[in-house]
Amino acid sequence: MKQPRCYCNAGYGGDSCTPSSSGNSGSSGGLSVQIGLMSTLLVIALVLIGVMGYMSYRINNFRKEQQYAALNQGTEMVDRPF
Repeated sequence: MKQPRCYCNAGYGGDSCTPSSSGNSGSSGGLSVQIGLMSTLLVIALVLIGVMGYMSYRINNFRKEQQYAALNQGTEMVDRPF
């Protein structure tokens, strides 16, 4: 037959939820995983922001070059007979 299960707060364990002798060493494992994931996602986000900034810089330079090329068409110096 199945026995009922009691769920204890962090730092407590056993059948009567007495303070455990291992301390908080088991409860900090989840926190380190969360910090690792958060750090990884932060680095990925910063890389993506940097790539977007670089792409914006390149697009602006390309547009400026196209504007100057459009202004330059038809204005070349040509020797014309008088």
